[in-house]
Amino acid sequence: MASQLTQISGIGIRTAEILAEHGYKTIASIAKTTAETLNKVPGFSLNRAQKTITDAQTLQSQSTTTQKTKPVKLPKEKAGKSAKEKKKDKQKDKKKDKKKDKKKDKKKGKKKDKNKKSKNKKHKGKKGKKK
Repeated sequence: MASQLTQISGIGIRTAEILAEHGYKTIASIAKTTAETLNKVPGFSLNRAQKTITDAQTLQSQSTTTQKTKPVKLPKEKAGKSAKEKKKDKQKDKKKDKKKDKKKDKKKGKKKDKNKKSKNKKHKGKKGKKK
């Protein structure tokens, strides 16, 4: 319980133990008390008591708002595909990619062949003309 009190700014382990000895075992118990009452605990001036109470109230309000908020519900995903179906889809995709690559290679090959033919024609033409 004393460790919970160390969340309050300026309260260490030893001070938390002293507060616990005087009946302040939770952040809520400090948040509810008055500075005049907390001033009776050794080591607490009115200023320190007021600051400690303010910090405790802040922590308490943060924890209650955190507790009251509802968890956000994420939209449910549609029933997913089984592992086998996913594997089949991957295989299909790979096959499609291979087909595309082959088509690209064929197109590149045709272009290269055309270039070779045109170069060959030029050379043949020059060879054929002798003076």
